[in-house]
Amino acid sequence: MVLATIIDVFAATVGLISGVFFSMGVLTVKDSTLQKIAFQMWDKGFVIATELAQQKAQFMAGAVLLAASFLAQMVGKFLPPASATNFLNSKLIEAAIGVGMAIVFGLMTYLGYRLYRAKLVRTLLAKAETKA
Repeated sequence: MVLATIIDVFAATVGLISGVFFSMGVLTVKDSTLQKIAFQMWDKGFVIATELAQQKAQFMAGAVLLAASFLAQMVGKFLPPASATNFLNSKLIEAAIGVGMAIVFGLMTYLGYRLYRAKLVRTLLAKAETKA
């Protein structure tokens, strides 16, 4: 059992680190860089900058979900096992609670993503109006 726990923790940690490296490029793009792309580099740069802003918001939401799933996996791995009298019923209830919590957390993260994306696009639109 100890070897299985070590392998599971290793796999979860490597997954988290790979997700961080995957997300790092987009997450480090500054809003000022998006504005520069939109208004100084190309005539049609506003469309590109808007898409980059949306992608940045998506990556931020994904990074939050990735970190939360890693944390939940580590907490779940190291909690003491609970004894259950009826194995099937307890597993179904636990699965339903876990899925329900994941859905609620995912919806909250999606709301944050939509708000942040809207903020970035509004900033670009405001900048476009001042340039026109």
